[in-house]
Amino acid sequence: VNTALSLDRKNIDAHLVLADIYYALGDDDNILLTLNKACEYAPLDTRPIIKLSELSFLQGNFRMAGAYIDKALELDKYNPKAYYMRGMIAISSNDTAAALNNFMISRMQQADFVDPLIQIAHIYAAKDDTIAKMFFEEAVNAAPYNNYIAYDYAMYLQENGYPEEALSCYDSLLKQMPDNTDFIYNKGYVYLVYLGDDEKALDCFDKVLE
Repeated sequence: VNTALSLDRKNIDAHLVLADIYYALGDDDNILLTLNKACEYAPLDTRPIIKLSELSFLQGNFRMAGAYIDKALELDKYNPKAYYMRGMIAISSNDTAAALNNFMISRMQQADFVDPLIQIAHIYAAKDDTIAKMFFEEAVNAAPYNNYIAYDYAMYLQENGYPEEALSCYDSLLKQMPDNTDFIYNKGYVYLVYLGDDEKALDCFDKVLE
């Protein structure tokens, strides 16, 4: 990346990748320096501004995170990632109504953006609203190879009265990761607690111990 920047110091994509590398290294000072340079070179590009918001959010500076998002939306009202971040900032202040509204806007602007879909699903699940299932399904369909989302959905199913569907999700996950003990254990838990099938539950727990 530094070689790319030595050839073109105003390469915004390279600056964004460099910021991600510094994030992986836990180097907040250089993330800030890199993103500020990107903003200087491309003041109308919202991507480094949104990354600055994400950095402020992770540091717990929610007011600054919100200020960056306001700036990004002044430049581009059609910006699903900005509305998603605004929703996350709202969640940090326990304003679920504002969070839901921003996640919905993000989803409308980019139907296959899974992050707001998952957050919407969790908000509705916390309200015991069955519409949560629809949003989990949308997220799974939008990212069919994302095991974290599929596992999230399976957990929702097992805890909300859909044990057979939860087992089906775990079976699909185990086809990709056959030795994952969390998936096998959860199958056993569903058999034991929700379906009362002690024999199948013991079989799963034995596999976990193996």
